[in-house]
Amino acid sequence: VLTTFLPYYMEGRNRQIALREAENITRWFQQNLIKACIERRPFWIKYYSGRRDFIRILWFNPSRNETYDTRGRCWVKFDSKASITPAYTPAWHTMTPAVTFNIYTTDDKNSTERPVARITISGYCLVTLHEVQ
Repeated sequence: VLTTFLPYYMEGRNRQIALREAENITRWFQQNLIKACIERRPFWIKYYSGRRDFIRILWFNPSRNETYDTRGRCWVKFDSKASITPAYTPAWHTMTPAVTFNIYTTDDKNSTERPVARITISGYCLVTLHEVQ
């Protein structure tokens, strides 16, 4: 019985953990956008190809990095083939270009697994989280 149901249980459990982490990432982006707007500080979201267990923001004035580390609870991938650097501009409160992140339960790039969620930051800095069925 254990060998039959354990893989399904673990898959469901990993999905729930990744979804919770996606909610935390969404809140982290929202908080940083609010902070950037109030402090009138621009930043870039650092582009990395492939799946990563972190997201990095590069702040300006003063220059520093801020990293959100998922600690392997989920894996994040830019939903783009091109090397892009999304930038927040406080003068217009915009993100250029808009950006989408796919959230996965594994770092295996050869896996046929679909993302469990997508986080999108629109051009007007609306951060949304969509669960993928």
